[in-house]
Amino acid sequence: MIAEQMIEYIQGSEDGKVYIWDLVSAKVKNSFSAHSRGVSSLSYHPSQASFLSSSYNGSIKYWKDDDQAR
Repeated sequence: MIAEQMIEYIQGSEDGKVYIWDLVSAKVKNSFSAHSRGVSSLSYHPSQASFLSSSYNGSIKYWKDDDQAR
């Protein structure tokens, strides 16, 4: 999923982590443990620095720009 400014890419992985990539440098900007099982989907907010992640265990988390799940 690509942010509106086209400078970040958010990736979910099978080990439950979420990675935020910087497309300019092609490097991981941040990564964190999001879920206890694999990340099944991500949805980026079109105008705010936030997104939702969901997992195969049925959990959903809301993330803001400070990288803290709500």
